[in-house]
Amino acid sequence: ANHVFLFSQGFGASMFNERYEEVKNSIFLVSNGEFTKPHFTPHKDIAIPPDVSHYTTPVYAFPNASAYALPSAKKTLAFFGGSVFPSNLTDHRGSFYSKGVRQHFKAFFMKLAGFKISGTRSATYWEDLRTSKFCLCPEGWHAWTPRPIEAIISGCVPVLFSEEVELPFEETIDYSRVLIRVRPASVAKLPQILRNISESRRTAMVSEAKKIHHLLHWGKGGDAGLQIIRQLERRKPAVRIRRLYEA
Repeated sequence: ANHVFLFSQGFGASMFNERYEEVKNSIFLVSNGEFTKPHFTPHKDIAIPPDVSHYTTPVYAFPNASAYALPSAKKTLAFFGGSVFPSNLTDHRGSFYSKGVRQHFKAFFMKLAGFKISGTRSATYWEDLRTSKFCLCPEGWHAWTPRPIEAIISGCVPVLFSEEVELPFEETIDYSRVLIRVRPASVAKLPQILRNISESRRTAMVSEAKKIHHLLHWGKGGDAGLQIIRQLERRKPAVRIRRLYEA
């Protein structure tokens, strides 16, 4: 790979269309690490975090950060704010929208005690993340979603519903320490899964997220750019050094 391409949105290298074959051996820096698609190759390409610094600041930088960490500040067990479309909807963006997960949220969790499910990203979206114990991260049109990163920098434990996506810098970040994974087919089990997670385990995950959140942040105090350089260095191919002698 002698070229590196950076893509700022979810479609990634698929934007090359018929010219993809000409660049497929390059390294792609993409938010969409959907490894079931031909346009992302694990160990070659790099999943990078979305830049949400123009929306919010990591809660750990707040003057009252310790107050947000208190159990009493977590008013909601699980929060999701986002659109919900029919699962059979198909257009240029994709098909089988959210694999039925968002639809299940709307049908079964909207009135469930401890859950806050809204059909849009309201004006209180970021505060809702900061005051929830778990933040739900379903797929939409694609397997990738910025929601796990949004949750981590908000002091909320992400719950990811996908089996098809590589998270940013997953080769070096142990996401099992900061994130819960649930298969889309198991969404109905979510209430019991969350209630079985002890408070000590949840707070330990938030503490671990505090340690690594700077790797996923592009704004002040963030090291996302430096982390990309480190990932690229790991992909540097072995090169035969040629030494020329005059005699």
